[in-house]
Amino acid sequence: MVTNRMLEAALRYAERGWPVIPLHTPTDYDRCSCNNTDCARVGKHPRTQHGLSDATTDPKTIGKWWSQWPKANIGVITNDLVVIDIDPRHGGDESYRDLIAKHGQGLTQTLTAVTGGGGQHLIFARPDGVHIGNVANRPGYAGPLGPGVDVRAYGGYIVAPPSLHQSGTRYQWEEEGEQPARLPLALYELLTARPERQVEHETVSAADILNGVDAGGRDWALFRLAAKLRYADVPYDWARTLVLEAAANARPPFPANEALKKLDSAYRRYEAGKGAFVGNGESRHAE
Repeated sequence: MVTNRMLEAALRYAERGWPVIPLHTPTDYDRCSCNNTDCARVGKHPRTQHGLSDATTDPKTIGKWWSQWPKANIGVITNDLVVIDIDPRHGGDESYRDLIAKHGQGLTQTLTAVTGGGGQHLIFARPDGVHIGNVANRPGYAGPLGPGVDVRAYGGYIVAPPSLHQSGTRYQWEEEGEQPARLPLALYELLTARPERQVEHETVSAADILNGVDAGGRDWALFRLAAKLRYADVPYDWARTLVLEAAANARPPFPANEALKKLDSAYRRYEAGKGAFVGNGESRHAE
């Protein structure tokens, strides 16, 4: 029978298909179990010889690790996840509030952990076939989500509950049984946009497009709306109604038959839950 709290948690993550790795642990003397008095990653770096490449979902290996290091913190590999790491000490809470104000509460509706340092990990499922890398803010550089908001995705990992933070506080889930939601489209766009496309146009919400766009932006906006609907796996009939509504609300109205070509092109081009970041050049060829 499993009695070690850390081992129990590590095995639960493995059952979810999340590879885990044992991490060092803060000691009673506010130091790291690695015994490096200058350690800058107290309780946050791997214990094993090959680091993240040793991560596994194998119960036997996990059991062996936590038998050897019963207090080891838990690292979860994020190759198949996209974790939004909000650090209020560097203004991350304010940055993310700005994103929520622009893109809606969907940016918060997912599996969430409270970190030992008082921040949050918002854990989303990575869309299939999409590569999203890690983003680390540093002095003089703020990532696409703003100051204090990092991203842990392919090639990264997070410290997972109930790991112990250097502050003496443990990481904890808000609702552990919740499943990670699909990465919201607004985050998907922000995290996959190439720099030249970020200059080309800002992310536009579906609501803005439905309310009507002006001449010069109608072509791109209607195809963008269709791609958003495909990403959200909206049934074609519903999507047809919404695209026609957006076309009618455009200034001047956009021809319905041309709007439906945009819809058909997006639904042919992308699978449900997918969809490329759409630039102006793509919309002109969407037929």
